Amino acid sequence: MLAGYPNVTVGLRRLEFSGNFEPLIHRWTEFKAEIQKLRDGTNGEDDVEQAAERLEHAELLYKLLETEFEETISSSQDMMSQGVITYDLMWTVFQPGCLVYTKVHGQDRVFRMTSQHYGIDSCRNPVYWLVCQFVDGGASSFGTDKLNLKIYPYEGQ
Repeated sequence: MLAGYPNVTVGLRRLEFSGNFEPLIHRWTEFKAEIQKLRDGTNGEDDVEQAAERLEHAELLYKLLETEFEETISSSQDMMSQGVITYDLMWTVFQPGCLVYTKVHGQDRVFRMTSQHYGIDSCRNPVYWLVCQFVDGGASSFGTDKLNLKIYPYEGQ
């Protein structure tokens, strides 16, 4: 369920997360589905004892995260289902690697987001930064480049 998530190496015996457990929050629906597969025995595990232990650990992690982030998860999912989000929950919308649409100099552009964070701009105003990558083909060079997009705080959703 975390395969393809940037900076997460699946298959390790031990994964460590920091902060808001972003990878698990971003893929909350998939996380719940994987737990259900463990419960149903449809996860492809041959070793019943090992599957039971994985289920126990997964359910423990799920209960911990659900308790800690219940408000964040339910609010975010509710708002996203309606196509809106508050500024403070912006981080729940953008998964690293997602495509971001914006206009640059009046032109429609699509970028691949590599990271995100709340911060300040050069005038010391609070902003939400989306660090994006794109393919750039100039007259003398061709390759990838980086663009920082900023979203200023707003009221409402």
